[in-house]
Amino acid sequence: MNILLLSDFFYFFYTSLVSHLNEKGIKSSICIASFGNSKKYNEEVAFLQLPEYGTYTSNLNKATILKYIKENDINVILFPQISDVEDLIKEVKNINKSIACLFLLHNRPDLVVADKRERFKRLHLKDVRSLKTLLAWGIPQFYLFIIAKQWQSWAIRQYNAFDKIVVLSPSYISEYEKVMGKKDIQSKIVAIPNPKIEYVSKISIHDKKKQIVFVGRLAGEKAVYRLLQIWEKIYRQLSDWKLVIVGDGETREENENLTKFLGLENVEFLGSQKSIPIIDESSILCLTSNIEGQPTVFMEAMTLGVVPIGFDSFSAIYEMIDNGMNGIIIPAFDLNQYAEALRQLAFDSERRFCLAMNAQTKVRQFDMSVVSEMWVHLFKELKLL
Repeated sequence: MNILLLSDFFYFFYTSLVSHLNEKGIKSSICIASFGNSKKYNEEVAFLQLPEYGTYTSNLNKATILKYIKENDINVILFPQISDVEDLIKEVKNINKSIACLFLLHNRPDLVVADKRERFKRLHLKDVRSLKTLLAWGIPQFYLFIIAKQWQSWAIRQYNAFDKIVVLSPSYISEYEKVMGKKDIQSKIVAIPNPKIEYVSKISIHDKKKQIVFVGRLAGEKAVYRLLQIWEKIYRQLSDWKLVIVGDGETREENENLTKFLGLENVEFLGSQKSIPIIDESSILCLTSNIEGQPTVFMEAMTLGVVPIGFDSFSAIYEMIDNGMNGIIIPAFDLNQYAEALRQLAFDSERRFCLAMNAQTKVRQFDMSVVSEMWVHLFKELKLL
């Protein structure tokens, strides 16, 4: 089976999947088509350099992709969140109708609407710079209605264009249906989670630092300002603890300024760097995002024996975490409850150790051996195996 991955988005999940399929005796290969260079990929992974940067559907890029498909007997094409490809899919099907075109949605199905809803709550008159921001500030519900209708149209187009829509959680199947405004009578929507990457902790659960860590891109949807507001409520009681922010992005300066404005202590912004060693030395990992899909950092933390805490701003969190047993789930967006849960966890080391050990067991549901079986089932359903 020959797979073409359009984009290097989360490419390591799919290259790992192909390696595992080969280990199981299912002869498979993968090629990554992207605008970048091939240096970051394993030598065993084929790379298709697209000639024009920016869009996969330019005439030249389409011609390059279609030529590769013809010459390499491609069976499956994976589209990670790439939209507006209906014409490309039609041309692929003209080559061979049996080529499976799969849309991979790596977030909750209503991500744009859900994110905008929370961002609009923070808008002030001074932020108005255009007609769009004026509408978002003045009549947010109307603007959200318009966005929801646009998103509905987008979801239906993807549904009609692709052979399968692959979401990250069973709960996202009904959510995708809700976005479309119709039932999935053809069973085109399937749930397959991302697999966890195998990491081995170098630090015992009992020897981890009194450190709380955030890892991610410092962007609006990650809402790191909430974590800083939570820290404001408890940092005086946790004088021997530290909050570490790993990552960079457009809201870094805003968050650093908020840290100074609130007079917060024991907060460190580390910027972009290898996150696994920092997660591994920490005791707790926090997310306070507007939206998530299936956070990779949660799986990394749980694998390393670090307790995850997050808002239920995405339904898949209830499949990742059993609240109070291997992590903590907070109703979105209750900052007081989050702060109290964090404070209690910091003070109660025995409970923290117990949750961390349970987390290492819970995250095994995302082992590649488990996830690959879901892909094999899908490939068989599509008559590719």
